[in-house]
Amino acid sequence: MRWLVLLLLVLNVFYAGWHHQELPVRPKELAPLSTYKGERHHIQLLNEKPETQR
Repeated sequence: MRWLVLLLLVLNVFYAGWHHQELPVRPKELAPLSTYKGERHHIQLLNEKPETQR
């Protein structure tokens, strides 16, 4: 049982070292926040919508 725990610990250390050597992933380009601010007035609760639009 001790050998199993020791083996898992060693494998975890190797995996952590390998994982930190990878190149960081490029972040996605996000749209500016100003494009979302104009759409805020379109937000409406479902219970506030008329029955014909559901």
